[in-house]
Amino acid sequence: CGCADIPAGDCDCDGNQLDALGVCGGDCAADEDADGICDDVDDCVGSYDACGVCNGPGEIYECGCSDIPAGDCDCDGNQLDALGVCGGDCAADADGNGVCDDDEVSGCMDSCACNYDSNATQNDESCEFETCSGCIYPMATNYNPDATIDNGSCTFEGCSDEDFLNFNSYANVNAGCSDIPSSVDMDNSGVNNATDLLDFFQYYSSYVTCSESTITEDMMNGNCQACCEISGCGYPNALNYDENASLDAGVCLFAGCTDESATNYNDLANVDDGSCIFSVCADFDGDGFVDVNDFLLFLLGYVGENIDQTGEDNPCEDPNDPDCAGGGMEVLIIDED
Repeated sequence: CGCADIPAGDCDCDGNQLDALGVCGGDCAADEDADGICDDVDDCVGSYDACGVCNGPGEIYECGCSDIPAGDCDCDGNQLDALGVCGGDCAADADGNGVCDDDEVSGCMDSCACNYDSNATQNDESCEFETCSGCIYPMATNYNPDATIDNGSCTFEGCSDEDFLNFNSYANVNAGCSDIPSSVDMDNSGVNNATDLLDFFQYYSSYVTCSESTITEDMMNGNCQACCEISGCGYPNALNYDENASLDAGVCLFAGCTDESATNYNDLANVDDGSCIFSVCADFDGDGFVDVNDFLLFLLGYVGENIDQTGEDNPCEDPNDPDCAGGGMEVLIIDED
């Protein structure tokens, strides 16, 4: 400064000092965040968070920097549909049953009806309680125990492809086919032979009843149908039902009354189980009418010697004899006219 140095604490020879920003003789009193901007003109004395808020808490809200907007159900701007699903596509549920109007299935919803539809979501008043059609076969996947008339709708699931090990001749809905290799070496001999294939069938399939002698070259190439198919009765309600049967051999036995003259005759039964019921009002004389003479023939045939056919009282020597079923019964022979 000519005759002396700059005084301690000053930044020039005029007595100026450094301000908060390091400017000699400047007027900035403070820069607390040391960002090079004087606090009196700094927009944020501190730091901005991830949401752009000065000294803010950051992304602490449901949508990060904000809450879910009013009317929306998420942070992507979606709204609830008619079923209360956020972002769903159901426009309306008029009956409020929780099924979108576009997805309603009409049908009978009364479980007591014979045409009850478990898939129905909207009752169409079609319920039937007496005669109804449906699948009457118990082994079908859509068996209806209340159906009285078969409508040809039965579905039988199983492998319907003859080229597979578990082929099922009943199946009309293909499902669950199990492929087999064309070459199997069960005994690790390095050679694929009839013994290997037989061992494979017996190990992997419950349907095998064939012997080694039945293995053919065709089977060796993967077509094992002739070997794997078992003949038997495939109806679960038959007396001789075989759960392993894959080919119905027409041998099913169904118990019931086989006497056509019985009141409970069952035309499906082929094994009489002694359940036949016969009415006493039968046409015993074969004249095409049931009248008093038929009743008399019934009495004469079934009561027999214990009835006095002449009309005399008590033909038994001892009326107290328990073997005397007539017990003093009188039978009046009535003329046809």
